[in-house]
Amino acid sequence: MPLYFSDSLGNLDTLVIGYNDLAWNVYNPIYDGTELTEPFDSVFEVRAAHYEDDWDDGFQWADRIMGGIEISSGIPCGVSNDLIVGVSCKYPPLTIFYDSTRLSHPDSCRTNTILSRDLGIFLLQYWWDADDWRCMSKVDKIVDDLQPHIFSNNEALTVNAELEGQGEVSLPAFFVVFRDWGPCTDSTILEVRVSDNKTEPRVFPNPCTSGELVTMEWPVASAGEGSLWLYTATGVLVRRQVFPAGQTRVVLSTEGLARGWYVILVRDVEGRVTGAARMGVY
Repeated sequence: MPLYFSDSLGNLDTLVIGYNDLAWNVYNPIYDGTELTEPFDSVFEVRAAHYEDDWDDGFQWADRIMGGIEISSGIPCGVSNDLIVGVSCKYPPLTIFYDSTRLSHPDSCRTNTILSRDLGIFLLQYWWDADDWRCMSKVDKIVDDLQPHIFSNNEALTVNAELEGQGEVSLPAFFVVFRDWGPCTDSTILEVRVSDNKTEPRVFPNPCTSGELVTMEWPVASAGEGSLWLYTATGVLVRRQVFPAGQTRVVLSTEGLARGWYVILVRDVEGRVTGAARMGVY
């Protein structure tokens, strides 16, 4: 499941996270890709990590990660091990957007996926007493100014990481907490299979030559006015195109685009992401 991140300038980054429901007691995440060892970008970059046994042991950073299950003694619910999201964002606010339909929707978010910057969330008797947490299945966009002043009872979560040109610094961070199986819940909280949604957009020709017209299409007509947002692989917004209600395809010009990979996001009239595709230009 991809999580998309953007700053106030339109820079974009993506994490792919998954829930490992195939193992019973997994204390380390499953990395789907290469560990990221270079410093964080000084302007904008987001990474996921997991710490082993102690904060002082440091983190292993990646942009694709699957959290496992940790069953705590005496607690009748399954909870994830600690999946941390570290953020380098020079120009906040940070916006996090994703497809919330990939998450289960039980009656109470106490049994669903939550996201929080409150360090006290695991120290309190009941985590829902923490000052700051978001129920990810109930919204598909989260905006955070990354300031610690919103936390009255506990500290905001931060992590120490290498930042390009600045050495080790303290970066703002989030917990992503998965709730799983047990007497307290009846559903897996994060879908890891390929979505059954058949409305995923496609782009053709893909890849294309610079200057060529490409078509992006999807099977279900848009209910209202929408827009395409074209980003470079480093997250820079280079093009935006509005389309009217009832559309199932949009023609996009690639005139002036440099060689490389691009990400196209489809947004509805309220700015919510309804689809995404990757496009290559050569």
